[in-house]
Amino acid sequence: MKKILMLMVLVLAMAVMAMGCSKGTTKTNNGMSEEGSTMTGTENVTEDQQQMAMMGKEDISGKYIEDSATSAQFNDIYFDFDMYSIREDAKPALKDLAAWLSGNNAKVIIEGHCDERGTTEYNLALGDRRANATKQYLTASGVSANKIETISYGEEKPQCEEKTESCWSKNRRAHFVVLLPK
Repeated sequence: MKKILMLMVLVLAMAVMAMGCSKGTTKTNNGMSEEGSTMTGTENVTEDQQQMAMMGKEDISGKYIEDSATSAQFNDIYFDFDMYSIREDAKPALKDLAAWLSGNNAKVIIEGHCDERGTTEYNLALGDRRANATKQYLTASGVSANKIETISYGEEKPQCEEKTESCWSKNRRAHFVVLLPK
């Protein structure tokens, strides 16, 4: 009887531990999903706000909204194959964006994109490195880091879908979504 009672207590303890440590997908501050048992930094943010942030419509604080007209003023910058370093031809566009952000009460979401070659995981990581390299360039140019959010879409949102080098080169980019105060 004592062995059965001990076994029942052990099974009950394991069940409680399994419920308390169940894994789920959570959104991190940069909008990426990760496996874990607790949320990190977004506990007070609704799921709708997180989804809107993922779509680039509104940041997770709910204080800014996308301005498509202003976003269109800033051209995407492009990257070489399998690279995330800022190219010389991208620097004038980034300097213009830095000057504009420094003079306005706005934020920007930098979206990192890749071509279709490589695994989904690899491309998400590369898109993240591209977005963060772009953020580092802007902060080195004087833009406050709290005005910049980054997200990686990897290969998920291509500009071009042909299987040619000229098309792939259009997909290796950082895209800018300007957020203005509500």
